[in-house]
Amino acid sequence: MHRLSVQREEQIVGLESRPLGRAAESMRPLTGPFYAVPVYPNQYNTQGGPKRNAKSQTLDAFGEVIPRLYTVGECGAGYGWVYNGGWNNCEAMITGRWAADDALTLDDWE
Repeated sequence: MHRLSVQREEQIVGLESRPLGRAAESMRPLTGPFYAVPVYPNQYNTQGGPKRNAKSQTLDAFGEVIPRLYTVGECGAGYGWVYNGGWNNCEAMITGRWAADDALTLDDWE
């Protein structure tokens, strides 16, 4: 998050009257760390691929998990049925995190 955005948000937290009418109890100061990636107006969409579950594990044709195989980003896209644009970077970061979280729980290969 941009430094000036964080500073502005922290100023809003202390106000009695908030922009857009957000409830005071829903506001709190922001704490880091913050992560960001540059986003540019052109992206690729593959629209489809193998199905995956909520851990980004790849599913076979019968809906069973294929051990140690993960699909992330547009491979197995959650929005494969519609050309949406703009979701690609978010989907890659979110599903990559899910895959990493699950992979870290696995025993080492011998």
